[in-house]
Amino acid sequence: MTYISFSFVIFFFILAIIYFILPEKIRWTALLVFSYAFYYLACNKLPIYMLVTTVLTFVFTTLMQKVFDNSKAYLKEHSGELSKDEKKALKKKAKSKSKAIMIIAVVLNLLILCVFKYTDFLVGNAGSLLTKLGFGIQPRTFNLILPLGISFYTFQSLGYIIDVFRQKYRSETNFFKVALFVSYFPQIIEGPIGRFDHLAPQLFKGNKFSFSRTKENLFLILVGFAKKVVIADNLAPMITAVVGDYSNYQGFQIILTCMLYGIQLYADFSGCMDIAMGFSNILGIQLSYNFKRPYFSTSVAEFWRRWHISLCSWFRDYLFYPISFSSACKKISKKLKDKNRITLSMNMPKYIAMIVVWSLTGLWHAACWTEVLWGLINGVVMISSEQFKDTYDKINHKLHIKESSFVWKLFRILRTYVFMTFLNFMCEFDKLSDFIKCTVIALKNPLPTSFSPSYLFPEIVINGISCVIVVFIACILLLIHSIYDENHNESLIKKITAKSWIMQVIVLFLLFYTCALFGGAASDMTGGFMYAQF
Repeated sequence: MTYISFSFVIFFFILAIIYFILPEKIRWTALLVFSYAFYYLACNKLPIYMLVTTVLTFVFTTLMQKVFDNSKAYLKEHSGELSKDEKKALKKKAKSKSKAIMIIAVVLNLLILCVFKYTDFLVGNAGSLLTKLGFGIQPRTFNLILPLGISFYTFQSLGYIIDVFRQKYRSETNFFKVALFVSYFPQIIEGPIGRFDHLAPQLFKGNKFSFSRTKENLFLILVGFAKKVVIADNLAPMITAVVGDYSNYQGFQIILTCMLYGIQLYADFSGCMDIAMGFSNILGIQLSYNFKRPYFSTSVAEFWRRWHISLCSWFRDYLFYPISFSSACKKISKKLKDKNRITLSMNMPKYIAMIVVWSLTGLWHAACWTEVLWGLINGVVMISSEQFKDTYDKINHKLHIKESSFVWKLFRILRTYVFMTFLNFMCEFDKLSDFIKCTVIALKNPLPTSFSPSYLFPEIVINGISCVIVVFIACILLLIHSIYDENHNESLIKKITAKSWIMQVIVLFLLFYTCALFGGAASDMTGGFMYAQF
């Protein structure tokens, strides 16, 4: 069962009825039961590992909170008897003890993730290295099945653990409420990665039914459906075919496929987010936004402030800042300052953190060196952009380029789109060597030899010219909708349907009809959200 299946619609409809019938105080229990039920129905496996993560998270956060509470109670009880230094020592001791608990909790949760996600990668590379060194050991694989959504719920749990350690809020005393926070079903497949202080109050308070909210989010769900089944699923066979057999395609076909891949990736991922947010919003629970029209970005740094926002903010808060302000980075910064490298001294901690974070971000996406390289390239480009910003500004000034110029902004948007799509396309190849060979073919023969649909869209056209036309129109409408949203910061569909119930019915009918008629032409891909494997 996936978000785009009819069985899920029935599943959600039953949940909604039960949720809004139950007394407000216990409505969260329905969410917990249905979240675990969804997990089982989605992958035909019991959520054992998610339950283990939940138990570890609950136990260790409870222990940390107990350490903090005992320390505060003791200090309060003996405040008149203790000197300032003694109080400081007791606080430091409590912090050290809770830090040790936090580290154990983080390590154990990461260990579960690493065993399933990185065992083959680590063992395979170690075996290959030993073989090359002449030890005669053959690389092997364990082919462990990755539990559904393990990267998302693990990172969400780690965020909660670290926040409790930082005393941002108290730990939750109810195990089942922690279990709901970890397992909440709309975000289990592809995120977003929620924060406890934002999500928990909405999960536990018991929300009231709203007809206007439901109607508004039906549009969001259907737009998500259209992105996924009309655009992404129909483009997917073409991308798969070219990547799998690139030597049989001409250069222009490869270039076009690469550019279409950017659309497919966005339509698939953001479509899932629209669907997940729409269903969750109907229940009165607003998930964190994961996309803010990323293809309007004028730089790589801006792109990552708009794309997969919850993941980027997670790495920023729980990895980037701790590394930047670590004692090791401070020492490096001091040495550079002593050598009178003032600017580099100020920026080096940030640069080191960026390299580490982006390497791990690549590894988070998949256990392969191509993804690590992908992350490093992202990090290096952003570091270069910042380090040489003054130089770029001088060049622009000499060329009389105005930052406010529409043409210059459009160029930067197109440049960022082409670069990010090309970089992301690299990750579709199992071997970097295949990507390089594919790129060479594309560059050798970049001009089209025909403009027929069968040449431009060789795999899509199999499903009929009408399918190509509908996909093309859907992409244009998505672009128009995005341009309006970018300039007005509101939904175009919401604007069109705001004052007329007739327009609401027409738009709903068109969206539903198009999804039903032209959706999922690649039936084997339907439901296969690209980020679900994470």
